[in-house]
Amino acid sequence: MTVQPKLHQTAIGRAWAQRVISNECNPIGIKSQVIMIYEYAGMKASQIMYKYLSTGPLVLVLNNVMDDARRSKAAYEGVRQQRGEEAFPYTRLMGAGDELNHSKFPDLYYCAISYYKSIGAIGGRDGKFVKSSLETRTEASVLDKYCKIAATGSGISESHLNTWMANAAEVGGHVDEEDLKKVRRKLKRKHEDSEDE
Repeated sequence: MTVQPKLHQTAIGRAWAQRVISNECNPIGIKSQVIMIYEYAGMKASQIMYKYLSTGPLVLVLNNVMDDARRSKAAYEGVRQQRGEEAFPYTRLMGAGDELNHSKFPDLYYCAISYYKSIGAIGGRDGKFVKSSLETRTEASVLDKYCKIAATGSGISESHLNTWMANAAEVGGHVDEEDLKKVRRKLKRKHEDSEDE
């Protein structure tokens, strides 16, 4: 049984979409539909990872995740600058952008998918979203632990807090002020409890 490629994966589909996007074929209704369908085609994983970095996740304290974050952000912004703002959403459609493939950033991808599944942003009503079977450089149990720590705010040391804030700032992430207050309160309580003993 032969699996037929989707239209945007074929040379004809890419050529047709390029003509519509570059105004060679200009019926407004057709153009807007093509743009809606093809915009960011094949780029969901890179979009998810890039958006995840903006949340300033705690897992950035892990070296492998931070390495993936640095490389992913540099690749994403490099391709966006190289392609230009108008052409960037169609990067994968035009057969380029292999440097954005999620397999190059397995730890970051794992954490981003876990986070967005946990808040119900991906996976639909049934919560199912199949991650590709990438080998992470960090054990999945460690990644899961740090994803859960971020959700509860417990188990963070003072050094983790400082590393977290510095790493989040480096990759353009924003540490939520409420999360920060929660973590600082827990650290203060932990410090006070240790002094009482």
